[in-house]
Order: sequence, then structure tokens, then C-alpha cells
Amino acid sequence: MLAQTLGFQEGQLPFTYLGVTVFNGRPMALYFQPIMDKVKSKLSNWKAYLLNMDERVHVMKSVIHSMLTYSLLIYAWPVSLIKELEKCMRNFIWSDDICKRKLLTVAWHKVCKPYSEDGLGIRPISFPPPPSVQVGLLSKVEDFILNFQWNLPPDLVSLLPNLEGIINQVHIPFSHRNGELRWITRMQVP
Repeated sequence: MLAQTLGFQEGQLPFTYLGVTVFNGRPMALYFQPIMDKVKSKLSNWKAYLLNMDERVHVMKSVIHSMLTYSLLIYAWPVSLIKELEKCMRNFIWSDDICKRKLLTVAWHKVCKPYSEDGLGIRPISFPPPPSVQVGLLSKVEDFILNFQWNLPPDLVSLLPNLEGIINQVHIPFSHRNGELRWITRMQVP
């Protein structure tokens, strides 16, 4: 009745909202398969044989990880999908093709170490980010404001180095009303 009055349609689970599947119950591989297919499609469509290893690692870090970050923070992916995804990532870096396996001389966990520890700086997707970063990524805007200035946690800045430059360009419109600090939007009248 309320849906008809407001002009909404009644939906069913599962559905996709902001690129993430919303479902009831425990996470199943079926719900994450569309994201997995997008990642595989991106990896297989690149002409990896034209890229050197450093460029393939850069593509992996900048594009593939950004596609997965939001979903991996919301849900614990099934282990089978994470292993399949890491296999595709390994194959892309080492052999230029997500389906072709190449004999490796360096273990994947060593490749996933930071540059300072002789790794390639790839973040493994099988391990979640540190709790401080995970909390930071799921926080509200007001959690990052202190004394009318942006205050980002150091762990979040180290994980997303471009974030600080982008966020500092955003002006924080505030007003004091009834002893509260309020965010001003276009809809509010002073």
C-alpha cells in the first residue's frame, strides 16, 4: 500500500545497488559472479602482451583493486572466488593471459609485499585491510572532520594516497544552529 502511494515498485532479493549485490543470507559465489566476470573481462581485454610487467602491475593496482575494494569491504567473499580471482591476477602479471599459467620462481605472497620489502606492492585480496582502514572506508563524512578541517586517518591515506589531495579540494560548508554543527546543503534555508 505504501509503495503504491509513493509510486515505488516492490522488488525482490537479490538486487544490485551501487554496484554491489544486496541479498539475504550468507554470501554465495553466485552473488559475486557478475563482479568476477567484469574483472576477468577487463583483464582479458587488455593487450597484456604489449605491456611490460611494471605496466601490468600498475593496471592491476589501479584498475582491478579499485573495482573490488567496495565489494570486498562489504562482504566476505567465498574463498573459491578469491582463489580464482587471484589465479587470474597472477596469470595476467606473469604470462599476459588470465587463462595461461606460467612456471613461477617467486611466491605470490612475496610479490604482494610492499616495494620496501622487495615486493611489487600488490595488495592481496585474500586478506582484508587493517581494521582501522576498514572502519575508515565505511565511515560517514562527519567522522573525518575536526575543527572545520578534514582529518583523515593515516592508515586510510597510506592505502589511498590520492584521497587526501582530492578531499582537500572540497569546501566544508557548516553552520551553527541550536548549539549543533550542521552541514549546509542547497535544500536547507538559513
